[in-house]
Amino acid sequence: MEVYTIEQRLNYITDSKVRKTAEELLEEIRDWDKENILIEPIKYAISIKVSGRVFMYLEPRRKHFLVSTYDNESKWTGFPILQSEDLDEVKILLKGNYEKFK
Repeated sequence: MEVYTIEQRLNYITDSKVRKTAEELLEEIRDWDKENILIEPIKYAISIKVSGRVFMYLEPRRKHFLVSTYDNESKWTGFPILQSEDLDEVKILLKGNYEKFK
């Protein structure tokens, strides 16, 4: 059985600026609620759970990453993050989803 690490998943992103953006996003989410948020690596992504329920995946790609979560219409959607500015709208959505899940 293979053991995955967050570092392995993040290192898949070859663009250092994008990798740093992903790292900062994970740190920010962790700071929202250290007790109830679980961040764990899975085979091809990083799973983020709130109170035991998945509320987003961070899916690394070579030059960007995807944030998959529920959109405003409660539909599971992947949002490509190519630069830090792409996260502005997604963070608002993530924060709202976190509030629903906690």
